[in-house]
Amino acid sequence: MSRIIQNISRAFRLVSRFRQAEGMGNPGAVVLTVFVCMLCPSAAVAVEMPELAKKNECVNCHSINERIVGPAWMEVSKKYLGDPTAEEKLLVRVSKGSSGFFGLIHMPANDPDGRKQAEMKLLVKFIVGLAKTDKSESSNLAPAKN
Repeated sequence: MSRIIQNISRAFRLVSRFRQAEGMGNPGAVVLTVFVCMLCPSAAVAVEMPELAKKNECVNCHSINERIVGPAWMEVSKKYLGDPTAEEKLLVRVSKGSSGFFGLIHMPANDPDGRKQAEMKLLVKFIVGLAKTDKSESSNLAPAKN
């Protein structure tokens, strides 16, 4: 979140400098601010990790946009974009554990007994939906083949 605030702050500083140098009025500054903010990719998709992910300790290995131990959830979402069976596949992989889909590191089972399926379904639905909110790159991606 702090990176988003930094990018927006930087965009406003750039606009302010440009306005001073060019003597630009407010309407132009608004248009320029919107343009600069659109160029900040982290500001475009300001999605926070859900509390459910923190509760289930997903954050130890995953983040939204950066690989930690496991893949970034945006990477997972883009891989399965357009795959109608994505939620089913991911639910099994998250619940029972998996390896080989995003590298060699094994993901441990998060719900081997099936007691938290409602929570796992919500998390999987959140992950799959991430690429749909990222309009900049998601349109070029092919559906998953796994």
